[in-house]
Amino acid sequence: RATVDRLVRGPGAAFAWDRHVLETLVLVSSSLLVAVVSAGHSEKVFNVTGATGVCVVCYVLPVVFHLRLLTMRSFSSLHDNLLGDGTASMEGGG
Repeated sequence: RATVDRLVRGPGAAFAWDRHVLETLVLVSSSLLVAVVSAGHSEKVFNVTGATGVCVVCYVLPVVFHLRLLTMRSFSSLHDNLLGDGTASMEGGG
């Protein structure tokens, strides 16, 4: 709901209860409409959702984890090169 609010009113819009209630009703109503319309086709929805989830878990997340570990390792080696073995920064001396 916050994303819809930001798209409709802009990032600096003040909070208003009437807009909050209206946006929430529109989002819930549209979700209900999709659920009612696709009631007989739930297996297709589950197939698409499952296929997307499997692709994310098998192909995207390992790359994200690898890049995260790679950047952590490069920051760790940079830290070790700047401060020695790291004990000097803990002792407060240089």
